[in-house]
Amino acid sequence: HKEYAHVDVSTVYQEVIQLVAMDIKACTAAIYLGQWYLDKQDAGQEEKAFHFIEGFLENYPGPPENTVPVHLFIEVFYIDRRGDYASSVGHLKDAYDLGIAKDTVRREVLFRMGRIYHTKLKQAKNARMVYQQFLELYSNAAQTPVVRRYLKELG
Repeated sequence: HKEYAHVDVSTVYQEVIQLVAMDIKACTAAIYLGQWYLDKQDAGQEEKAFHFIEGFLENYPGPPENTVPVHLFIEVFYIDRRGDYASSVGHLKDAYDLGIAKDTVRREVLFRMGRIYHTKLKQAKNARMVYQQFLELYSNAAQTPVVRRYLKELG
């Protein structure tokens, strides 16, 4: 497989993104390219990953709901690599607002947003709003007693 040894992966993913620009496949290619940059374990490549993903999200010409997986992909790295909880929760909110199809993922995203607002950003008003929304939508979820306790903590 020597012929594949010198393939520029970033060029391949960029070409895929251009070829299927308005399709969800472009979003998948963007995630793979972002992961490829992040896997380099190099600060310059890491910065390139964040810049690339943010640019992709800003300029994606297809249906906005296709970008939900891209938002969910990058939000974790904002915390893991930068400790940037504000950007992380921003991507969670964008993904949630665009419409996460899988109910269990929607529930987890709401819970995660509440915790970030509550414990990391110290934004009690936003935390309360998200926790209350969680209780309205998922009154029988396993996390419901915990969310009630968090609301009680917030007053």
